Amino acid sequence: MKKLISILTALAVLILSAAFVLPAAAAADTGTAHFTLSDADNVTPGESFTVTLHVSGDYQAHGMNLSVEYDPTCMVLERCEYGDYMTAITAAGNFVTVDASTLSNSGMVKIGIMCPIEPATGEGDMLILHFHVKDGVTVNQQVIMIVTELIYLPLGSMTSSDVAFTTENSVITLANGSEPDNGYNEGGSGVGSNTSESPSYPTRDPNDPDAQTTPEPIETSPLPSVNPSSNPATREPITTPAPVNTPEGTDPAGEQQAGTAAPTQAPADEADSSADPSKASEGNEENAGNNDGTKKTVLICVVAALALAAAAAVTTVVVSKKKKH
Repeated sequence: MKKLISILTALAVLILSAAFVLPAAAAADTGTAHFTLSDADNVTPGESFTVTLHVSGDYQAHGMNLSVEYDPTCMVLERCEYGDYMTAITAAGNFVTVDASTLSNSGMVKIGIMCPIEPATGEGDMLILHFHVKDGVTVNQQVIMIVTELIYLPLGSMTSSDVAFTTENSVITLANGSEPDNGYNEGGSGVGSNTSESPSYPTRDPNDPDAQTTPEPIETSPLPSVNPSSNPATREPITTPAPVNTPEGTDPAGEQQAGTAAPTQAPADEADSSADPSKASEGNEENAGNNDGTKKTVLICVVAALALAAAAAVTTVVVSKKKKH
């Protein structure tokens, strides 16, 4: 009898555990993102050049808070533009902000990406930055990547997961230039946020003529145009207003002025739905499908309650028999 009680109790515990464990989603593998800033070689002071920020890897990220940093006393950011990656992220309806002007005297370009539904994945060029080195600079320069936040937060989840990443910084080699006294910052790795501090570049002198200018606005690539006739299955139906029924010999404008609205026919979709019982049944089937999850949860709870009740009943019988003996 004791074995039976133990079996029933264990069964009840397993059923109750399943009721809480089954709905939980398994933790996702967020992968690793690789941020790379391209180099520039044999640059002459005063000459314009480009540095491209590229992302790759098997990562999944819903939120990015990044910055690209440079020495504003030696380099001037002329403008920056979206690469194919940022253009695709924006076209998908996500939130993207790139601020290249607010902190230009501190040598910072701030980047923010938020993907509320589908995470950002894949490979591509994020930004193309156009610089020139100021006249008189003789030391090789760098453009450095800082990751402040990189998270995975699926829709409906209350907690986020930090995403691993690596960074490779840019080296701007000048013609007849020398290496920095402290060497180069080659980049690093982290999870969620940078493990190293931002470079302590000096702020540009407000009397510097470049301090009075800001980079040109972000230039975005035009979104690809879609030919509506190329894929008829994806086109939205064209809707037209329902026709207005007016009795013969009456003026609709006069009736509206008199305060009486002209009767209108019901929309075609509503008329078809009320006249065709098959559409109503389709709606019922859809509602029934939405309730499947609720019914399963209720069934699990009912079975658990029955198991606990059975265990309690058996325990009561055993205790009463012991009292009689």
